[in-house]
Amino acid sequence: MLYEDLRQVDILGPLEDQLNSGQMRLEMNEDGNVCIRLKHFVDHKTPWVYSVTGKDRFCVKWLQFYHRYYNFVPKGCHGCFKTMCRPRNLKETMQLAKVQKELGIHSKIGMEQRPYASGLWGAFWYGPILEGLEGGRKTYETVSEAVAKVSDVKLWLKRGCTEMEYQAGPSDRWQYLPEHEVLEEMLDKLFVSRPLGADFGPPTLQVNVMRRWVEWAHRYGDPTVWEYADRKSFLPDYVKYNGSDHVAEDFKPLIKEPPSMMTLEEFFKGGGDG
Repeated sequence: MLYEDLRQVDILGPLEDQLNSGQMRLEMNEDGNVCIRLKHFVDHKTPWVYSVTGKDRFCVKWLQFYHRYYNFVPKGCHGCFKTMCRPRNLKETMQLAKVQKELGIHSKIGMEQRPYASGLWGAFWYGPILEGLEGGRKTYETVSEAVAKVSDVKLWLKRGCTEMEYQAGPSDRWQYLPEHEVLEEMLDKLFVSRPLGADFGPPTLQVNVMRRWVEWAHRYGDPTVWEYADRKSFLPDYVKYNGSDHVAEDFKPLIKEPPSMMTLEEFFKGGGDG
């Protein structure tokens, strides 16, 4: 029927709330059709440093739009295999950041702030998206060999984004159906985006992110933080009185009895100041 057919090909329908609120805006492109240019504002709160950027992944539109609003795993994500690990402290994170730059493989590293992911740090190396599992395994072997020279941290190879695996189920059961192919072709014409990491390479941003790494490590009591920061840059440690040489006579209370507290009833009856 006409209505059902229209619903099936109406790719603007799932975006109505975003369009109505102004979060998205339709524009005319060169061929006279409409498009949505995804704004690439640089997220100053990003926890990641993209040690090496690539041009084969469009994760913003694939994850935040195709998967979120149209409920399927995009074609590119089926071929996305990444080697990852959970650095155990700031020092190991710094060491692995250096490894990433030396390897020259598309990668990122930083603070793990997602509430559904474990650990305080994360490091990722992306395999060639056109080579699938075979390319992912080659990347895993290359990364494993390099990481083993500086750390015994455990590495593993996973497929796609964690968010997709939570919502679409185990990644070895993902399906890409003919209707997904048709839908993605339409969405590729609608959404204009830039590759993953294209906005996170500037040195100014990396300096800011790495400064926050140090603060993150200090916040969670990471002892390796003092290899990268002076203790004077943070609040001094508490004065501890248990087992100390302080004389109790020098620390007598200044008040002789507990202060009286006014009840709410007394306050509203006019007993309060002002």
